[in-house]
Amino acid sequence: MVLPRLDTAGVAGTLGLGAHGLSPKGDVHWNLESEELIAHALRREEGRLTAHGVFIAETGERTGRSPNDRFIVDETPYTDAVWWGDVNRPIERSHYLELKKMVQNHLNSVNELLLKIWRVVQIRVYAYHLGWLLRMHGMLLLQEICSFE
Repeated sequence: MVLPRLDTAGVAGTLGLGAHGLSPKGDVHWNLESEELIAHALRREEGRLTAHGVFIAETGERTGRSPNDRFIVDETPYTDAVWWGDVNRPIERSHYLELKKMVQNHLNSVNELLLKIWRVVQIRVYAYHLGWLLRMHGMLLLQEICSFE
């Protein structure tokens, strides 16, 4: 399947990186098209193409997110809206802020940062591993295409 071009490559978000505590030392690429993302991933040896031209990301031994790694800051008025249990576990705000700072420091230190903004679900994804960004791109692209038809 050939993915349609959205013609958003290079278009930066209206909210700058500084608003998220980011000031990367390396190159920043905004909203690259699928072909460009794949080219970056191949150059960085983060995956390969099959005989049919499909990109396969090399994600390593841990290929998915563990449901045991999902934490939500337990704050009023949202406490009663969350289904707490083994999957949705509370975390103190101070611990969340420590983790957030670690992520910001890491993203600021990488040589290349790729960003993708999807209009439909109003999320912004920061990635330094192309496989993660391509996975999100594939999952959310269909929603974006369908919403504009």
